Amino acid sequence: MSFISRWKAALKTAEGKFFVFLISGFVVFSILILAGAFLVDPHEDFGTGLIDPLVLTNRSEKLEMIEALDENPEILIFGSSRTFTIDPDHIFELTGRRAFNASVSYGRSEDHNAIIHFLTQERAVHPETLVIGFSAGAFNDDPIETQLLNNKYLKSYLAEPPTPLWKRAPRILKSKLNGQYVGDIFRSLFFHASGFPADRVSFLPNGMQDTHDSPYDAIKIDENYYRALALFENMSEPNWDRLEAFRSLVRYSIDNNFEVNVVLLPMPSVTRARLIEDTDLIAIEERLKVLFTDEMPDNVTFYDFSEVDSFGGSEEGFNDPTHPNIANTRLITEAIFGDRPSP
Repeated sequence: MSFISRWKAALKTAEGKFFVFLISGFVVFSILILAGAFLVDPHEDFGTGLIDPLVLTNRSEKLEMIEALDENPEILIFGSSRTFTIDPDHIFELTGRRAFNASVSYGRSEDHNAIIHFLTQERAVHPETLVIGFSAGAFNDDPIETQLLNNKYLKSYLAEPPTPLWKRAPRILKSKLNGQYVGDIFRSLFFHASGFPADRVSFLPNGMQDTHDSPYDAIKIDENYYRALALFENMSEPNWDRLEAFRSLVRYSIDNNFEVNVVLLPMPSVTRARLIEDTDLIAIEERLKVLFTDEMPDNVTFYDFSEVDSFGGSEEGFNDPTHPNIANTRLITEAIFGDRPSP
């Protein structure tokens, strides 16, 4: 008996019909999940933009906020969420110059380089000064954020064109498609219909995060130490591509006559001590310090604020193992701009 004949005979039995129903249901469910992954795109991996994702999408948000300003900023703050609380209004009080906080989630050198190229070439924004806040972990080997690869404004300003989506999508799905990701698809749909929670990160018109300092919590810092440690996983030296992206930004600053202030940001001393024991933090920082000083032109000024006392900071001025709070970022701002008289 041929396979087709056996198949037809099997379909006449209750067991055969159940098997076909089960397989058909699995295929339909899989198709719906794949369609949901692309159309809902809860982590902004594919750039569909049909539904607001769960992750922060502040690359586009910050650029659109700058475009909406009445006057272009003279000072731009770049960095990751660790610089979200640097206050442009405080900078204006100290210098009399307009500032905007253009920091973005997981911001790295490639983000800063793409943003300044876009702003100068597409939006006629020509700042006098960039303030770039880094942690040593910002130069690790993590892949480029998909939020940057998919960004409609910035992706054309990457050093190399992004890998086509049809090539990236299978790898993304292979690494992410699990129960939690499926749950995030449904969470995105729910928040799209009902609105996001009130505690979702939002920004003031000057780009600073709309937030308040929370009480220092040593237990929270200890329990979340793994987040700081993850920045240095398998990292023994700064990533070459990210170093080159920073060098590209500096070359561009010379061509466009703006100065660059580079800040090596602090962590709580307890976190720093553990990282020194568990990682190559000291060697990585030393390499970055050579880059930011000996290998830089005169328009680059380096501030080593990796130690809390280097800027008069507070050991309790942190929200978690990696993020200084508003009180400490104000002290950092004053250490950079406090001796500069207003015009």
